[in-house]
Order: sequence, then C-alpha cells, then structure tokens
Amino acid sequence: MYNTYCMSESLYVIRKSFPFLVARIILSELLLECIYVGYRVVVYFVNLQDLSMVNLLNNLGTLVFVAVSVIQVTLLIYLVLSWLGETYELNVDQIEHKKGVFGKTSQSFLYTNIQQITTRQSFIERIFNTGSVNLFIPALS
Repeated sequence: MYNTYCMSESLYVIRKSFPFLVARIILSELLLECIYVGYRVVVYFVNLQDLSMVNLLNNLGTLVFVAVSVIQVTLLIYLVLSWLGETYELNVDQIEHKKGVFGKTSQSFLYTNIQQITTRQSFIERIFNTGSVNLFIPALS
C-alpha cells in the first residue's frame, strides 16, 4: 500500500498509496453521512403534532448538518496531512520512517539489523501497483 518516488538525499521515498488514502476518505465520509441520515430518519418517523417541536427539530437538523460538515472537512484535512506526513526513506545504509506534519518523529533501521523481509500483494493491490513489505528486526521483535 505504498507508492515510490526518488529524491536527491535518499535513494527512494515511499509513502502510502493514493488509493489507500481515497479509501480512508470514502469510508470516513460514508460513516459521517450515515450519522446525518440516521438523524433525519429518526426525525422523519417521529410523529409530532406540536408545530414548535417540529421547528425545533428542523433547526436542530440544520445544526447537525453544519456540525457533520465541519467534522467532514476537518477529517479530510487530517487524513490528507497525515498521508503526506508519513514516509519511508531508503538510504544507502538504512531505512528511515518519518511521521508527522507539525511535530515530526523519525525512526532509523540499519540494513544490517534486518533479518527477514516478507512481501504481500493481493490481486487488487497488483492492479494499483501497491503491496505490503514487512521487515523483521530481532531487537524490535
């Protein structure tokens, strides 16, 4: 689930694939839409005779819509920034995992410490030219 591109200071920089990002965005959007639709279904099936209560629920519906929209935009920005902020850099002697946009963390793994490499690629991952690479480093178990 990673895409590769080349940079000058590293041999390769690998980041999670774009289809992976799109799938996370779609799933989060669907979840939030289900919350809003669920609210609207409950309001629709509540049989109210009092006009003031109907107006209150409609105003509350507008508030719920605005809140869900703000959450959607915030979540979208978070997902994109977290996707952009996480990379694996392959250098001459080590692999470096960098994570974060504002607060950055970095882990380095020397090639000499890696004892086993396992790769996995499903049929769908082959279509999108992605996959998983697992490194076994005994010190980290």
